[in-house]
Amino acid sequence: MNVANYPAWTLRRFAACLWVLLLGSLPAQSQSPIRVLELFTSEACRACLRADGLLDRVAREPRTVAIAWHVDYWNMRGWTDPLSLPSAGHRQYGYRDAFGLTGVFTPQVVVDGVASMVAGKRSLVEEALPQSDVTTIPIAVERMADSVMIGLPERSDMTGDVRVLLVLTRPDRVRYISGGDNAGRSSLSVNVVAELRTLQRWRGGAEKIELPRSDIEAHGGDSFLLIQRFDGLGRPRAIIGAERLLGEKSAGS
Repeated sequence: MNVANYPAWTLRRFAACLWVLLLGSLPAQSQSPIRVLELFTSEACRACLRADGLLDRVAREPRTVAIAWHVDYWNMRGWTDPLSLPSAGHRQYGYRDAFGLTGVFTPQVVVDGVASMVAGKRSLVEEALPQSDVTTIPIAVERMADSVMIGLPERSDMTGDVRVLLVLTRPDRVRYISGGDNAGRSSLSVNVVAELRTLQRWRGGAEKIELPRSDIEAHGGDSFLLIQRFDGLGRPRAIIGAERLLGEKSAGS
């Protein structure tokens, strides 16, 4: 076969398909699974600022995805959190119902979609990471100049509602809070969710998903891929796969 006779896009698609097929033939990951910590917080919540700072440490742990959801139900307390999203509260209420809790609270940490705890009392690294033993699915990530290629292996156990989610975050920064209960204080915002997209539902077939960098860098922060189960009522359940799309966050980054 003379590859010079084939257009570049054909060769690229062939290579991507071959890459996904090879991924499906790989043995299970020998590395420890990636853990996902979701912190539900607000700049209007006095108890949340410590948890916000601890999340920065967690985000630098190897094989850990740590993201912050700023809820909007605190906005009626004299300060409107500019990082708050209606979707943050919606997701937290979904976990409330899934866990059988009587209400929502901040700061709350959800680990891998299966364990809930109050954040900020002790180190989140020591307290939260051991809370889950969910078996995760290996996700291949190939970073190219203009896009990122994601490979999902073939799995025969993907029944029910399994969704591939893209989490886009804002740049990390120290923020000055000018109003509300925390007026005059500073907050460290780390991996604050700016947008959550459902890319597709996954039924367990070998898949390749190509995302333009212009999409995954749209809000200027990190980007993460999650594979999550949802129950019959659309409530979030176990996160069974996760990857950082833009490379590891180092201790000095």
